[in-house]
Amino acid sequence: MNKSEEVKSILKGIVTEIENDWNSKERETHTMEKFLELPWLNDGSFYIENKKNKDELKGIYFRCEHSDFTSERLGGGYFVIHEPFGSKCSPDYLFITPNGIFGVEDKSNNQEKIEWNTGSPGEDKIITFFHKTEKKIYLFTSLEYGWTKEIGDEYYRFKERIKEMASEEFKKHFHKYGEAFQKLTYYARPHIIDGNNIANSIYDPTENNVNIILERYLDGNVTAVPTIINKKKEYVQGKLF
Repeated sequence: MNKSEEVKSILKGIVTEIENDWNSKERETHTMEKFLELPWLNDGSFYIENKKNKDELKGIYFRCEHSDFTSERLGGGYFVIHEPFGSKCSPDYLFITPNGIFGVEDKSNNQEKIEWNTGSPGEDKIITFFHKTEKKIYLFTSLEYGWTKEIGDEYYRFKERIKEMASEEFKKHFHKYGEAFQKLTYYARPHIIDGNNIANSIYDPTENNVNIILERYLDGNVTAVPTIINKKKEYVQGKLF
């Protein structure tokens, strides 16, 4: 099997090994262990032990082209990092390859709904959704939402503006109550509520974009480009990160 097929097999096959009562951390730990059983894939967590490296990598992942950072920076080869930017930040796994980087986000629910918490469907990542009731894994990407890099940039600016506005409004309304209040700050945490039915509205049974992202970064097939699927399920050209 190609590297892309091996990783996809883990993502799809994990459903036969996990239990419905496993929490996300148990599921993620088990998945990471399966990744590291692949002889060609290494744990890249050593790289982000240096805060400068971690901050730079985070900036590239969220703000730049994903081909801008390759495993040459780590000495070459293929690496995966679990929770590279912390347990509260997407993605759950970051793959660093000779062809660039891509994320994998782990989600689960008893129904066809996703809670994005502080994250979003964006960043050109692969999303694994474990439907506990069906005991089935759905694999899809940011582009099944139509979430392009341009939209991601706009969302980042929106999110930062909302945090600044919330902080200023808190100061305006509460700092007038004295010195103790003036030492309080307010942080607005972003939270996207997703009302989409994943199985019916988002998931593409061909998993074409999933295959393209895996093949691009793991097998070096840089010619294929993921596509956005509109509401009529017609394919239109999308832009790769």
